[in-house]
Amino acid sequence: MEFKISDQHNHLVKTTYHAENDPNAKIKGASRTIIKGDFGSFSMEVLQGQSFIIGWLNAAITTAIDILPHTDTPILCWYTTLRGNVPCTLSGKGLVPLTELYQGLYYVPANGTNVASFPVGKYEAVYISVSTGFFESFFQRNPQFREIYERKYKRSEEGAVLPYFELSMNAASVLEQIFTHQETGDDLESFLDLNIRKLFYYYFKKLGQPGNIDRISEIKKEIDDNIGENIKINTLAQRIAFKDRGRLSSEFKVKFGVDIKTYIGRQILHLAEHALIHEKSRKIADIASDLGFTGQAYFTTFFKKWNGVTPSEFKKQSKENDMI
Repeated sequence: MEFKISDQHNHLVKTTYHAENDPNAKIKGASRTIIKGDFGSFSMEVLQGQSFIIGWLNAAITTAIDILPHTDTPILCWYTTLRGNVPCTLSGKGLVPLTELYQGLYYVPANGTNVASFPVGKYEAVYISVSTGFFESFFQRNPQFREIYERKYKRSEEGAVLPYFELSMNAASVLEQIFTHQETGDDLESFLDLNIRKLFYYYFKKLGQPGNIDRISEIKKEIDDNIGENIKINTLAQRIAFKDRGRLSSEFKVKFGVDIKTYIGRQILHLAEHALIHEKSRKIADIASDLGFTGQAYFTTFFKKWNGVTPSEFKKQSKENDMI
């Protein structure tokens, strides 16, 4: 999928830069295009595989403009807006709001007239377009989702848009892994293919759930399921904050009595204390690694902040209590 400045606003463009496999791209191995002008700037980083394309879009708009998403062939596209809200007109569908921190699945017809109207502000979005063969392969491996897809697809006007809903922490985690990957060659193709399948899996799993899901309890469950699975505390906290922007954290505190960051800290502390008490033969460095800390020193700082003593002191105290 290509993104072009509309003819109406093209006179505002001053420079266009493009490079394949740009060493300055934030996503390793991506091509990068940067358009600058009197409207501000718009950049695209693109990774292309045999059956998929991943695009990361960033914009800093100082004068409102229209940008035209265009494709020569029909595509199925997963899309999420990470920052900002953009009104979009999708060919064959009409107005489609691209809402911050929501995800959706779209059918984009070939050579249609699609318009994304960017107001003044800063924007970030990710799209992943896949081939029909990719989709068929996905459903062969996940047949439980085929009926959901076909039912929802037929229900959608013009068959253009499946339901969109809030970006989950699992989906945010997959995007984070794609953005920070260090793979090359065939390993990169396999890595991206696997993570795109994860995104579709999480999307269809959510699509098949009842409509009235308690989103705060869902966030708590995602935290509980992910803590202790070799996820760094700062990464997990950042991912929640990235999804949250303050609103969900306050709702979380009303329901559970603590904010999200405090809950994450307490849960990790509980796992650390349990390991230090019941797995005395294990090295503290190994426990820290299992909990996702980058080093024992960081784990010690975290543990003392939350517990008041170092892991070594806590472990010693637990041994002395066993002897009493």
